[in-house]
Amino acid sequence: MDRKAFGRIGSENRHFLRLSFATDLASLELGIQRIALASKDRDGFWKLFREGKNLYY
Repeated sequence: MDRKAFGRIGSENRHFLRLSFATDLASLELGIQRIALASKDRDGFWKLFREGKNLYY
C-alpha cells in the first residue's frame, strides 16, 4: 500500500503492509504460517514487487 492509505506525510516512495486481525484464531494461525513461508521467499517477493500487480499508488 502506498503512504496515502496511511496518511503519513514524509514517507513518499515507501510501501507498507497493512494487516487485520479481526477474524477467528484458526485463520490467524494459518495467516501467520503463510507469512512465515512468504518471508523466506525473497525471489518470489521481488518478482511480485517488480510486476506491481498488487501495489496501489
